[in-house]
Amino acid sequence: MKILRAISVWKGLTLTEWKKLLRTGFWMLLAAAVVCASLLLYFTLTQDTQALSDSPKATVAHRSEGKTNGTGRGDTVLLSVPYLSQEEVLPSGCEAVSAVMLLRYYGLDVNVYEWIDRCLPCSGFWYEEGQLVNVSPAEAFIGSPYETTGLGCYAPVITRALNDWLKEAKEPVQALDTTGTSLEELCSRYIDRGTPALVWASIRMQPFKQGMQWRLNGREEQFTWLSPEHCLVLVGYDEDSYYFNDPYESAGTVSYEKTLVNERFERIGMQSVVLEES
Repeated sequence: MKILRAISVWKGLTLTEWKKLLRTGFWMLLAAAVVCASLLLYFTLTQDTQALSDSPKATVAHRSEGKTNGTGRGDTVLLSVPYLSQEEVLPSGCEAVSAVMLLRYYGLDVNVYEWIDRCLPCSGFWYEEGQLVNVSPAEAFIGSPYETTGLGCYAPVITRALNDWLKEAKEPVQALDTTGTSLEELCSRYIDRGTPALVWASIRMQPFKQGMQWRLNGREEQFTWLSPEHCLVLVGYDEDSYYFNDPYESAGTVSYEKTLVNERFERIGMQSVVLEES
C-alpha cells in the first residue's frame, strides 16, 4: 500500500518539480562524493607520511645548532645531519658521500657526483717490472668510487678535496684533518658544539683483514689495504654507544658500542676530519 502511494505521488509531480527533485539529488550525490574523496586523500597522505618516517632516508635535512637530550650521564647527544646513501650508484664511495653530508649540514648545496668529478683525485693500478703499483690512499682515491672494485682513500685526501671545493666556492668554512684525536675528544670538542665529524672504521664494525697489496709509486715500500675500510659521519653518542650517519646500504643513523668502535677506529689510524667555520 505504501509503495502504491509513493508511485501515485511521483506520477502527480509536474515537470518543474521533477527537475527540482533531480537537481537536489545531484547536489546531494556530489557532496557525498567530495566527502568520500577527502577521506580517501586523508588516509592516503597519513600512510605516506608514516612510510617516510619509517624510512632510514627520512632524516632531518638541516643543521642542528645544539644537542638532543643534553650531555649528562645516560643522556643522548644526536646532531641532525642530512643523510645520503651510497647504495647502487657509489658502491665504494663512502668517503665522498660522507664528505658531502658534512657540506650539506652547513647548508651548502653540493651534488656528490659533481664534487667527486671536480675535487676527488683518483688513481688506478698499473704494473712495473711485474709488480702492482699505485699511490698511497693518503694521496688519492684508489680506483673509482663509481666501481665495486674501488677501494677508498684516507683522511688527507678528503681534507684536500673538501678545501679545494670550499675555496673555489668561496665559502667561509674549512676542513681540518683531526687524525690522532680520540673519539671521546671528538665528541667533547666537536659533537658537543654541534659539529659532526668524518670517522674511518670498517663496514658494520667488522674485523679488519688484509686486502690488496701493492708497491707505492716511486718507493720500494709495499702497502697493504685494510678491508672492509669504511667512512661514516659521527653524529652523536650516549653513555654506551657512538651514533653515525652510515651511507652503506641506506643504513641511515646507526649506533655501535663504544669499545668496538674504538678498536676499529684505532686499527685504521684514528683518522677523522671536521669542518669548521673560518
